[in-house]
Amino acid sequence: MPKIACSALLAVSLCASTAAANVLPYFGQKRLWREADLIVIGTPIGPPDASDWRKQPIAVRRVLKGAFAGSSLDIITETMISERNPQCCAMGRIYRLYLTGTPKRGYQTVDGHYGAVAIKRNY
Repeated sequence: MPKIACSALLAVSLCASTAAANVLPYFGQKRLWREADLIVIGTPIGPPDASDWRKQPIAVRRVLKGAFAGSSLDIITETMISERNPQCCAMGRIYRLYLTGTPKRGYQTVDGHYGAVAIKRNY
C-alpha cells in the first residue's frame, strides 16, 4: 500500500509542476542569433517613458547584427505573457540584446528573458 501511495504522490507532483506556469524553452545562442533581426550591446539610459511605461530606452553601444543607424532604441518590457517579458534593464548594467521588431513600434527580445543577457565586459 505505501508503494502505491508514493507512486501516486510522485505522479501528481510531477504533473502539477509542469502545468503551473508557462515554461519558456531556452533556444540556445545559435537560434537566438538566427531569429534576431537586430543584436546590440546596450545600456539603459533612464526610466521608461511616462507616456508608454512598457518601453525601456536603451543606449546602443555596438551593433552585432542587423542595420541600425540611431544611438538609442526602445525595447518592450511588458507584454501580454509575463514569461516573455525581458528581465533586464537595470541602470548601470550592460546587456547583449537579441531583438526583433521595428524602430516605430519598438523592439522585443527573442525568446523572452533569454534574449537579454547581462554582460560584464565593457564595449
